[in-house]
Amino acid sequence: MPNTIVLKGDPLRKEAQAGAAVTPGDLVDYSSGNLIRHATSGGNAAPRFAVENDLIGSGITDNYASGNTMRYVMSRAGDEIYGLLASGQSVSQGAFLESAGTGALQAYTNQSGQNVYAAAVVAVAAEDKNNTAGDATGPHDNAARIRLEVV
Repeated sequence: MPNTIVLKGDPLRKEAQAGAAVTPGDLVDYSSGNLIRHATSGGNAAPRFAVENDLIGSGITDNYASGNTMRYVMSRAGDEIYGLLASGQSVSQGAFLESAGTGALQAYTNQSGQNVYAAAVVAVAAEDKNNTAGDATGPHDNAARIRLEVV
């Protein structure tokens, strides 16, 4: 298991204040000027992922608390990220992924009759991953770690 969120590539590294608990690997978005877990299932999302605070020795299992200065990356196409796959999901390598609304990702679900978001797909699975039963040892909401390639 990798001990870092950025596996390959050169994403832009940034800092912002956490507006709630955030886990390294979460897809994050701004809310009231602070970063929180991306909260719109299937909604538009920038490829912005929380990363470990290695400047103070924190790893990928060390969460940020609300009010903490958190580190994140604005990923570029081709960057490989060690993100999170939502509970109840099973994806094959190459599957398109979108926000599950919890900070984790889920299989792209462009269903007829729903809003179609132009920027819903943020990554593709870089490996097969079965998390249909949920990972009780996962960081939150039974999410499992997965290798992603940003689109």
